[in-house]
Amino acid sequence: ILDLGRTARGFPRRLKQALIARARGSCETPGCDAPVTWLQADHVFPWSKGGATSIANGQILCDPHNKAKRDRAP
Repeated sequence: ILDLGRTARGFPRRLKQALIARARGSCETPGCDAPVTWLQADHVFPWSKGGATSIANGQILCDPHNKAKRDRAP
């Protein structure tokens, strides 16, 4: 299953693994070389604003870049 729509907020393990494979095991922030253990599945278009939990709306970010994204003002 590559698209859970709005039925689940979190990315299940297999969907996260698919996103990591698509990102070739790296944070999708250019120039980032964070270790794979720091990687997190994240919504491109936020769940809180109607974004789906799907491969098309998913990205892989390391913990620091994911936190920096959340800390930015809209």
